[in-house]
Amino acid sequence: MFEGLGGRLLVSDDVFDWDTLPGSVAVFGPGIVGLELGQALLRLGVRVRLFGYGKPIGPLTDPALQDEAARLLGVDLRLRPDATVLGVQRTGDGVSVTCTGDGGEVTERFDGLLAATGRVANVDNLGLENTTLTRNERGGPTR
Repeated sequence: MFEGLGGRLLVSDDVFDWDTLPGSVAVFGPGIVGLELGQALLRLGVRVRLFGYGKPIGPLTDPALQDEAARLLGVDLRLRPDATVLGVQRTGDGVSVTCTGDGGEVTERFDGLLAATGRVANVDNLGLENTTLTRNERGGPTR
């Protein structure tokens, strides 16, 4: 989905190298990193839209807590926790994201797209193999 975005595709490490802030950023991934960076950028004056898939928000698993988190975060943060993204493409000096909206297809343009998804847990040196914890396929402890 992110092919062809070139320098407009960002990862969380890129944010800390910025000398100037972009005007707008689409954040894909409402996990812990996406929520933290999305809220920080918003409070620094960047227009942010946070896109998720399947509705999980942060580490929350309880549906009632997910709904409440979406409600509370949605007061300030433009959040789509269960977006159906139809397309992402480079458009000149930015990117366009097309998704389904309340009235059909909606296309929004952003200066960049922050992919805050798929980070691998850095647990290699914790010695989890020496514990009784069960681990998931990425090596992190299960809940």
